[in-house]
Formats: sequence, structure tokens, C-alpha cells
Amino acid sequence: MGIGGTSYVLKGEREGKLFALKIPLPKYLNNIVDIVGESSKLIELSSKSLNIVRLFAIYADQNDIKSILSGDYEYYVTRPPLLVVELMEGGSIDSLIRNPNLIKDIYWKKLVILVSAKMAEALEIVHSEGYVHCDVKPQNILFSEKLPSDLKSAYERIRGNNILVKLADLGSAVRAGQKPFSYTPAYAPFDLIKASVHGGVSPTVDVYSLGATIYKLLTLSSLNSPEMIKAMEKYELNKDENLLDYKLYDTRRLNILKRYIDSDIANFIITMVDPDPSKRPTIKEVKEFFYSKA
Repeated sequence: MGIGGTSYVLKGEREGKLFALKIPLPKYLNNIVDIVGESSKLIELSSKSLNIVRLFAIYADQNDIKSILSGDYEYYVTRPPLLVVELMEGGSIDSLIRNPNLIKDIYWKKLVILVSAKMAEALEIVHSEGYVHCDVKPQNILFSEKLPSDLKSAYERIRGNNILVKLADLGSAVRAGQKPFSYTPAYAPFDLIKASVHGGVSPTVDVYSLGATIYKLLTLSSLNSPEMIKAMEKYELNKDENLLDYKLYDTRRLNILKRYIDSDIANFIITMVDPDPSKRPTIKEVKEFFYSKA
């Protein structure tokens, strides 16, 4: 089906039912070892919301992974570690924003607000179970079936749960307070990057990433500036805390939001991406705000 940021994605079938199979790329094999111990909890968590992609199984043998990492790729071909997840036939919301004409449609804004509310609702479940997703982004927002080309119809079908929109990739989730192993710099705050080294990841990072995702969906631009992303990449190499200077947050173009959405919604999104984690709203507040606008 394709290659994602961290995995090959294949389509599988068992007893007439289709699934998506995610096989981690070789450099991410250690990550699946980290989540095997959490597999039963993550599988249970994925069943608690209509807005979370179901995780059905995680298969990984530590000895096989050690063999693969030492260069024996026969195991990678014949017995790869994998996650079995719900197949989402509609693709991601990221694929929709490749059409720049979308953002001119009034129902695109309505759809984005509704999707934002549903993603906040999914994250509220994740957080209530003691986890942080760590990699919220447009590529991880999936639809159960292809959306109609008429955005008004698409909006109404999502609103009525005739088409489901779901948060994907629970495989990136870690317990609150731990070290995240998967994130995307374009949507991550500095506190998430630091937590990947020092631990202590907080649910507030998901609020920022959801805010950055909404910004992208509305403006078709990345919230985090090239200067921020370059600093994150350098930090990953040498772990110099001075690189993640909070002044770099000022290089973001937050004010353009008001060209695309009502100022009260723009101002709320701006609070979601506050550099100070303590000043961001809770995910429950995010959910309630966007449902009030949907």
C-alpha cells in the first residue's frame, strides 16, 4: 500500500476480512520492542473510541530483531515484526490538502473544525489512559472510506458518523513521563524534542501537535518554521540544549491564521501552540471548543 515515515504498509486478509499490516523500517525496529510490553493495553485502548484506528495485534520476537539488526535480513523477509491494524480505505486528510482549491470552499473550514473536535476526543481517551500519542499530524488522520468530492456532503457524512475519521498510529504512543521515540519535527514543540532525550513527555505535546495540524489544514503551510526544524535536527545530533532557543518560536507565521478562519478560532489555535506547555489548553478544553464550533 505504501511506505510511511516509519513503516512499510501492506494489505492483509484473514478469513475474508482485510487489515493493514505495518512493518517497521529497519532503523525503527527497536521501537516495536519498546511497545510489545504495552501491546495488550494499547489494543484495549484502541477499542474505546470510534475515532481511533483499531490495533488488533503486535507481533515481534526479540531474538529475530537482534538477528535482523546484526545483518541477517532473511528474518526481516520471512518473519518481520509487524502491527495488525484496522484498514482505513479513505486515506489520510493529508492527501486532501494537495488540492489547494479545497481551502476556498466554506465547507472545508467546517470539515476541519469537525475533524479537529473528533481528534481531540480521540486524544482525550489516549490521555485518560495515561498515554501520550507523540506524533499527531495530517498523515495520521484517516477516513474509513473515500470522501465525496462535494465537501458539504463529506462534512455531513462525517458529522453523522457515516464516514468515520480516526487517529492512527498508536504504535507511536508512550506512557506519560517516558521518552517518545517517534515524532515529526514539523508538528512537534521543543518540549517534545527534549523529552525524547530526557524523558518526561506530557500530554500537552499532543495539544501543540494538533494545533500545528489544524494550522496546516487551514493554511496549507507548516506552522514550525524552517529555522525551528533545522534546530531540532541539529539537537538530535548533538543534544545541545542551547539550540532549542524559545526565541525561534517567534519565527512562526501565526498571524496568517486570521486570513483563513474567524479570529476567535484563530486565537484559540494560537493558545494550543503556546511555547509554554503550561499555557496550552487541556485536550478536553480543545474538544469542547471545537465541538461548540462544529
